[in-house]
Amino acid sequence: MELLSGVLCREAIALLRDDGADLYFDTGAQTTAFVDALAGGSATMCEPFLDSMCDASSSSDREASVWRRLMRDGLRAAFAPAAKLTDAAGFERPLVVLDRITSTQRLQQCLAALLLSDVEAAVHARPGQAAQALEQSCVLGPLLGASPMPKPQDALHFYKVTSPARQAFLETRGYPKNQSAGQTCRTVLQAMMARVQDGAGHLMLRLSRVKDGGLSREALLSWVSAVGRVNVVRRAFGETQEMRNQQDVADFLAGGSDGFLINVTGGCLRLAQPFVNGWLDLYRNGADPLAVVAAGAAAAPPALPRFADLFEKHLRPDYYRTQRHRLGDLSGVYNTTGSRGSGGFTADDDPPTTAPPLLAPGEAVGGEGAPSFMADVFFLTQLMMHVGPIPSVYRRRAILHRFRQRYQMEMGLAAGGDGDGEGGLDPAEVRGGRDPWANPLATEMRLYDDCVESHLDEPLFADNLTAFAVLELDWMAWLSRGGAGNPASVMQLVPEYVLGDALDWLTAVLYAGRADLVAAKPIAVIMRAVVTLLNANDVVRSAMLQNKIVNLLLAMLASQLQNVQAREARGLALAPDRMSTGERALVGAVLGAPVTQRDLIPALLRAHVNAELVVGLDVDKDSYDKYGMRYHIDKILEELMKDSVLKRCLTDLAAAATANGPTEMQQSGDGGAAAAAASFSSSSSSGTSRPFVEPGLFSDYASGIVNTVMHYFKDGLDRLADIYAIERSKADAAAWATLPAEERQRKEDFYRGQQRAAVGFLSMGVANLKWLNTLTADPLIAAAFLHEPLLGKTAFLVVSSLELLLGDACKQLQVKKPEQYGFDLPVLVGAVLALQLQLGRHDRFVQAVVSEPDYSDEIMSRALRHLETHHQAHLETRLRTFLARTGELRGTVMPPVTTAATATAAATAAAGTASPGLETLASEQQQRPTGLLCEAVQVPGIEHLDAEVDKLYAADLGPLSIGEYDSTVPGGYFKEMARLADQDSGASRKKMRQLAKEFNDMQPGGRMALPCLAAAAIFLQQDSARIDKMRAVITGPEGTPYEGGLFVFDIFCPAGYPNDPPVMMVYNTGGGKARYNPNLYADGKVCLSLLGTYNSGHTSEKWNPALSSIYQVLLSIQSQILVTDPMTNEPLSETMAGTAEGSAKTAEYNSRLQLLVMRHAMADMLMHPPPGTQEIVFRHFRLLRHRIAITVRRWVREAPSADLRGKLDEQAARLLELLGKL
Repeated sequence: MELLSGVLCREAIALLRDDGADLYFDTGAQTTAFVDALAGGSATMCEPFLDSMCDASSSSDREASVWRRLMRDGLRAAFAPAAKLTDAAGFERPLVVLDRITSTQRLQQCLAALLLSDVEAAVHARPGQAAQALEQSCVLGPLLGASPMPKPQDALHFYKVTSPARQAFLETRGYPKNQSAGQTCRTVLQAMMARVQDGAGHLMLRLSRVKDGGLSREALLSWVSAVGRVNVVRRAFGETQEMRNQQDVADFLAGGSDGFLINVTGGCLRLAQPFVNGWLDLYRNGADPLAVVAAGAAAAPPALPRFADLFEKHLRPDYYRTQRHRLGDLSGVYNTTGSRGSGGFTADDDPPTTAPPLLAPGEAVGGEGAPSFMADVFFLTQLMMHVGPIPSVYRRRAILHRFRQRYQMEMGLAAGGDGDGEGGLDPAEVRGGRDPWANPLATEMRLYDDCVESHLDEPLFADNLTAFAVLELDWMAWLSRGGAGNPASVMQLVPEYVLGDALDWLTAVLYAGRADLVAAKPIAVIMRAVVTLLNANDVVRSAMLQNKIVNLLLAMLASQLQNVQAREARGLALAPDRMSTGERALVGAVLGAPVTQRDLIPALLRAHVNAELVVGLDVDKDSYDKYGMRYHIDKILEELMKDSVLKRCLTDLAAAATANGPTEMQQSGDGGAAAAAASFSSSSSSGTSRPFVEPGLFSDYASGIVNTVMHYFKDGLDRLADIYAIERSKADAAAWATLPAEERQRKEDFYRGQQRAAVGFLSMGVANLKWLNTLTADPLIAAAFLHEPLLGKTAFLVVSSLELLLGDACKQLQVKKPEQYGFDLPVLVGAVLALQLQLGRHDRFVQAVVSEPDYSDEIMSRALRHLETHHQAHLETRLRTFLARTGELRGTVMPPVTTAATATAAATAAAGTASPGLETLASEQQQRPTGLLCEAVQVPGIEHLDAEVDKLYAADLGPLSIGEYDSTVPGGYFKEMARLADQDSGASRKKMRQLAKEFNDMQPGGRMALPCLAAAAIFLQQDSARIDKMRAVITGPEGTPYEGGLFVFDIFCPAGYPNDPPVMMVYNTGGGKARYNPNLYADGKVCLSLLGTYNSGHTSEKWNPALSSIYQVLLSIQSQILVTDPMTNEPLSETMAGTAEGSAKTAEYNSRLQLLVMRHAMADMLMHPPPGTQEIVFRHFRLLRHRIAITVRRWVREAPSADLRGKLDEQAARLLELLGKL
């Protein structure tokens, strides 16, 4: 029989060897018959015969190639008829073929050899094509490529969904309008995808169990590693939703297909399932495995439960360093501490010249010290998660965002054929009641989402990946607590993406409505890990990781927040609680976990503060926005504060800011505040177990809120003014029609862009203002706002906001449909006054308000009339009390603020307008005298000719171009940057060599000497103990609104410098009051492509380690930001250049900017020069005092309005008096 079997096998091999494609069979008639027999057709194929065929083919290389071709062609032919994924019966046939062709050890070894040949092919593939080549030629490609995932190319370029499941959905009755029809089709497809991944997992398990000394297992692991490593290019696009250039498109389409990689990941998850579920089951059974292991190390108890030693024995982070052939080059990958370099690489290490080999050395397979199979599976699944499902989640968001943009644009054009763009913000409004499915894009959007959900949200895959993500969180928290050694060293080994991917997946699952998946896991473990990692900001420093943690917490509370919004919209009695059981469990975990009541609130406040600075940020790729992160933290805190215990934690933090001394609140008889302060004091001194509170933490946190309100509030109102300007132009139809078509289109684009921006800015500003009012309503929390830096900032916020809303410029806010942008003047004025009056019960705040330079009795009178007109009696009474107190503090009696005439005029003007009394403001404005105050102030001294000044300036200040100072003195460095520098050792040799070279080049006479001209100069001071900490002074260039001013920037070079750009903040903003440019924020942020903080149009504008330098950054700020027309730095504003609206906007913007420059870049610098700048300030202003006097007098004369001219005149007079004393 063996002889006969051998003869038959050789004959079969001969037939298959000569087989080829013909007119009727794509893979040959014999191969087709062979596959049919494997599938259990008319002739069946038994396993021993397959083994014999495999043996017969090993007699020569020619026969061996026949068998390899047979396995590939057989699988391809078997899966070809299964292209219709909804044919469940047809899909079982190829799975049977796969099972039989890998059923014996000999066949499995043959498959392992084929996988190794796939790896070899990937090694020799052309760069950039390895991922597609591996997927197309892979022996398992027919199995793993089965997927309903759409092709991104067609969706991206043609807004069309190309998917094997397309017809299945479209042929379903009632689709797409009937959601249940789509659900039926998704369920069928998900069942098919589960079978594919079951097959992949079963096949992987077979290979891992082959008894051949671990060679087949190694082949499998090498193949998974190769698939993961060649697809790392899929992360090049990042997390953003926007594609700004062709490189972004190329990055988006790079790598293998979503479906293939999700299936490979699913197979890996099947391998990981036993130890992942085993670990989580220990928690479910009431045992804490980490505690069990710790107890075992101390007392030698009975044998540990299975998997209890998973972390300690198997999942050692050294894997990232010792198994680089598995995980690839990690030299440029950020680690969880926020610095560049993972897996043992540091900032001092040069990246390897060649990538680690894809195949392990033969002697390393199964050798002593090799990681366990569980370790290999865990870390390779991390890699596959990183390149497979997580990029698929990002791609899904980006494609749907692109579809929605196109849909809104088309629907807007369809509704507004005259091109006026009105209503283009809201598709529902644009449709005007039409069928939303009338546009084919709506069907394509639904189809795309359904196809993706059919695979990515397959229940077993999603559940396994969720369990794996929870395990990762627990493991990362264990590492941060020192479970594997010194956390600072250990966390430098771990790539940042490990934690980021786990958080992103859990967040995506929750927002997809699958709270049940997360709630089915040990929720207490999730909360413990999340709070531990958020608190471990000494080792988990990355603000982007902290942002992802915050996003997960917000997602866990999302259902509760939605209920709150529903109750506010419908009324408490009418809004049902529609939370599922899983959602209730998650909300309960966040609000009721012991770690929440002890550690969560301080951790959230620290994350809010740390959001200011991010090392290695690339806004073109990273979905990070500090304002968005802070808003999310505020929403979480708002919900936590509803619990009395959690609220006490926040009030303790606020009280810590004032615990060193009694505030006026305690001295002035405010019983609630005094009692609260006394309660905190007694709690602190009685030795109770309340956690330690950081004295400055709440002040830093609240400063961030005030900064956010100022930023969004002013920017939102500025957008409304732009909208109003265009609407006024369009109101004159005849004049509008005479404009060139190109100019009209530019204005339309600007109009629509400002409409979109106004909605977001005003929404964020109002939400943050509301939260600020909620905080200050508590007496103990309000006490913190009576101390600097909160006192001055909050007073400025009140004064500046009321001026914007009720000053002369408020006439520019009368847009056609204010409700479209969320602009409600009475509500906004009431919210600002509520903040003012809550804090205005205390003289310290009243004094701070009246001390503001822009405080106006007239504005307060208008505020009172506004309250009268809108019948806000409670606020009106309190405001009268406030105004009376301001008069007492200033030693004056407040004049009457209303008369019958003014009240009647205000009421009349209010009818049918957005703002009451706006049309009467001009007549009420007092006319200023024609003479200017600044003209009467003379600056003494000899006035040199311009050429002489230039020579004197270069000679006198040239030696100060480069110098040293002490950044540790008070005011010597931006507080947030000092914190960042303290976390960094500053000892990177590569960084120090680069900085030494750059400083040498910038010395006077050096290759890149800093400019030192009277018209424009730059000075740089470095800390004598830490040369990576610097302070730069940039002078405002001649002929710009910045002329003569001094602008101080603090610079820090992180450990990864020069690979990472420096971090930079503008220092002298008057304590957060002055925004000098759309790219220079009042809170210090500097938006610049070189720094990675501004969206760049091309990669050439970004930081290049080989070419970029601090010199380039400083010169870019002076030449690209401190420019003649700063408004061109505002997105969309450059399109208005040369138009009447643009010119008017520029004139007003520049005039207001000149006022800020005189106040904070001139006068404040003269009175309070920051450390390290004293000599520069003195010499600069002494030499240029006459030139500056001429400049500021010109600014006053050229002011576009009487109000601005008066403010400029007063400030110029004060400045000239200071200059005269030099």
